Amino acid sequence: SIRPFPTQELRKLCGKAKLIVVPEFNYVGWLAKEVATAIYGYSNAKIIGGPRVYGGQSMPVELIVDEVESGLTGKKSSNVAQSSIMGGAVNQDDVAHFMRSI
Repeated sequence: SIRPFPTQELRKLCGKAKLIVVPEFNYVGWLAKEVATAIYGYSNAKIIGGPRVYGGQSMPVELIVDEVESGLTGKKSSNVAQSSIMGGAVNQDDVAHFMRSI
């Protein structure tokens, strides 16, 4: 956990934001919930609790970029293997699909 939580700083920084993306290394999404609680009433930003990876996986930059793009456009990208988003095992076909898309 992050204690003390930077509530005042987040309120100042997010006041005019339209989109806030909170990447997480857990299934639950506790950090996005903390951010949403901290800025409640101070920002009208759309908060995306993700991407989320877990199970010891790393988070590819492309996964974060896809989440930001989908938040801005409303369209979900398929550049990153879906199983990496869900925390499952990535197979050879997933890797090949991802490599062709970049």
